[in-house]
Amino acid sequence: MDYTNDNGARPIAMTVTATSRSTKWRRFAYVIIAVLCIIGMGASMITNLAVSGQLSWAWYPILANAYAMALLTPLLAKKNRPAYWLAALIVFTLPFLYFLDIITPGHDWFTALALPIFAMNIAAICICFFISKLLRNRWYIAAVFVFVLGAIVSPITNLLVDSFISQFAPVFAIFTYINIISTIVLCVVISITLIGVGRRKKTMHEHDTSAEANAN
Repeated sequence: MDYTNDNGARPIAMTVTATSRSTKWRRFAYVIIAVLCIIGMGASMITNLAVSGQLSWAWYPILANAYAMALLTPLLAKKNRPAYWLAALIVFTLPFLYFLDIITPGHDWFTALALPIFAMNIAAICICFFISKLLRNRWYIAAVFVFVLGAIVSPITNLLVDSFISQFAPVFAIFTYINIISTIVLCVVISITLIGVGRRKKTMHEHDTSAEANAN
């Protein structure tokens, strides 16, 4: 009797079933999180109205919970892909920062501070994302993320924040530079370490593969 068809069909069926279960669990998780966020928004509104008779501080948890719900919408997709999470981050973060600037008293910071930092971070994340598609070694990918986000994006972000704050209040630049230098050094060391581990793992894998091929 020929069992070729049966044996060939089972892995596909198992894969489809596993994917379907994963999708259901992710959607169920989103529903639970969404319900908790809505409860949080409702509790904040009721408390704020009961105490002050109007919405004031409640706008912050309302906006934060709405942002969380929007940011987690990739859980509703049929497949869990990094591109969906990146798209959600790009689409929903900027409106969140814009409305947060509106409800925050004091100087406007969206155009002068949030917009350039957002653009820089999104560009860096996109670069890291596409580089990760080219690199197969997860240690190299981690090294790229640490170096780009830690040694480049973080120091520039600190400088932008200090430059913005210095318009309205005195800033001790020495502490900023100490923080920037220490961050860069630490991230470079971590990146080099990750690359070293990745090279070692790759060499060991190639050695094992070669030994197995010779044995056969």
